[in-house]
Amino acid sequence: GLWRGSAMSMTRSAVLTASQCATYDEVKRLVRRWTGLSDGVGTHFLASMLAGLVTTTATNPVDMIKTQLYMDAGGGKGAGGEGAGGGDGSFIKGSARGSSSSSFRPGLAGAGDALAAVLRRDGPRGLMRGWGANYLRLGPQTVITFVALEKFRSMAGLDTL
Repeated sequence: GLWRGSAMSMTRSAVLTASQCATYDEVKRLVRRWTGLSDGVGTHFLASMLAGLVTTTATNPVDMIKTQLYMDAGGGKGAGGEGAGGGDGSFIKGSARGSSSSSFRPGLAGAGDALAAVLRRDGPRGLMRGWGANYLRLGPQTVITFVALEKFRSMAGLDTL
């Protein structure tokens, strides 16, 4: 239905926002202490990129589970959650490059079932699959968010974070 998967999207959004906000200020304080940099754009950029590392690491497992649920066709009519992002074509059911048998069964019961399937197939490292691609997206997004926030706070006459 229309709202299928929305709980995982909301979970991901909560984890992303919490990890960004919780780490940026602390990382910025540590960057200033360790490097002696002033509170400027360079510090904001570096602290944002480092906060992006934490954010990516925190959200990647949720993204992996969310992807498995989205790919699950609930009856074997679609991808069935097979090896999302594996890079070898194995996620395409019945393709010439893909596997004819699946580690996942179609019709995952929910996030817990998808988590168990990923752990069964790939172990804990499977939750970090696609981390690099996620960082390429979240690193710059975190920089834009916090550098802009710091600039807007400055323009409004407020102290920086």
